[in-house]
Amino acid sequence: MMRRQIKLMGWLFVSALAACTSEAPNPADGGNTAENVQKLVINLSEGGDRLTTRAGRPLHSSEPGQWIQHVTLYVTNEEGIVLQKEIDEYVWANAVDYSNGKQLEIAFRASEGEQLPKGDYTVYAVAFSNPTDYSISPAPKAETKINAISGNRIDESKVYKGVDFTKDFAAVLNSGKTDAEEIFAGKATVVSTTDADGKPCLTAKPASEDVAAGDAVITLNRQVAGTIGYFTNIPAKVGDAVPTQIRLVAANKNNTVNFINMISGETVTSTPAKVTYVVNGSTIGFLDDEMVSFYNTPANKGYVVYEIKLADFFPWISQEGKTFADCDLNGDGYVGKEDVIANNNDKSDFWKNPNNTETHRQMLVEGSVYGSQFLIPFRWKEGYNTFELQLLGTGSSGEDVFLKAWNVKVDESQLMKDTDVPSVSTGVIVTVEGDKSESCFNVYRNHMYTLGEKKSDTSNVEDAPLDLSREIELVITINTLWKGNENMTIN
Repeated sequence: MMRRQIKLMGWLFVSALAACTSEAPNPADGGNTAENVQKLVINLSEGGDRLTTRAGRPLHSSEPGQWIQHVTLYVTNEEGIVLQKEIDEYVWANAVDYSNGKQLEIAFRASEGEQLPKGDYTVYAVAFSNPTDYSISPAPKAETKINAISGNRIDESKVYKGVDFTKDFAAVLNSGKTDAEEIFAGKATVVSTTDADGKPCLTAKPASEDVAAGDAVITLNRQVAGTIGYFTNIPAKVGDAVPTQIRLVAANKNNTVNFINMISGETVTSTPAKVTYVVNGSTIGFLDDEMVSFYNTPANKGYVVYEIKLADFFPWISQEGKTFADCDLNGDGYVGKEDVIANNNDKSDFWKNPNNTETHRQMLVEGSVYGSQFLIPFRWKEGYNTFELQLLGTGSSGEDVFLKAWNVKVDESQLMKDTDVPSVSTGVIVTVEGDKSESCFNVYRNHMYTLGEKKSDTSNVEDAPLDLSREIELVITINTLWKGNENMTIN
């Protein structure tokens, strides 16, 4: 039985370094005169520097890479938001390579009315694709940005008040949208002061176990979970019925990502890394999703996470008179790589990967199928398995017909129970309850839930698609250190 491996991936972090002045113009943020500034260095770790499609990156593997276009910074004091700063895709175009990804220096400039007066501030940040399927709270102000800075003081009349970041900092899926997108958020406490020469300086507020004194650092961590399904040796028939699709069903779902309980140590830069077990999803209003039945417990209704249409991967089915059963060329009762080898025709006529596009490359093992989705974290549901993998056929009227299902489980020794909650120094759990059982478990933020192993988008050398010819329950592997060189496996 496969074990659930505990690893965390902190893909994205924003680092406001303890830097006080700039003696040269900075084209990245529009600076064109030499002046004293409070500098902010933004580090985009292990991923692309800009998005190429409107919906964010497709989840083609467990390989790291965050595709964002926009970062919004909210600088707050005790009264409310005193400054909002936007970093868009055009600014990101000036980012340069550094050891972990992309780096961009921006600045709070007095000439632009952004230099922070002396005092303590809490900075909140959210990073997302643009456009996005989320409504973000507080909403980024595109035309009239929040700025209450007036010379060397804060104009209280211009402070944006009424936002409680402990409750109101969130992203909600827009009406009609059902699929989560990747989104990142974080916070940090900083001090605006002066150095020994009297020059303005931005530093970290002391007394933090995560940040050394002097370094003003805000860490953006992934706020959603992810799941991939990578399968081969699919049953060609179940009795006399022929499969047409595979789908993953979840017991629960949310439409709201709450940016709560964020810690700066939730990153690959921590030693040791701090793994958090945070269920930060909730539901506002009603979900727009149609519910479907669980195969093994038909009275239970759940939500479709992803659907894999077999005809998309096996175009041979589209030929007149052929079905998925005809793809079993070697006659072993299953469809997979051996049938591709047995095919005497051009392989593309028999099997192809529809996910492999010019914009987003993906290599799969021949004869396999693949599905994936980002998930807004959710709590386990009483009397339900968290996930069920279903094999479906199509009835005479086009309706879905259940053929087979696999329970999806976690190895019992790897459950995160209430009694196993780690100390704050190594992690934090912010759910009412931990996992209930090996079949009934939480979906935590920044965790990857994987059936089958897919380490890289553009290589299939180390791939291990899950063999569905096995008549066993499936054990899902969970990676809490979502990092490309520490991927999940399923045996």
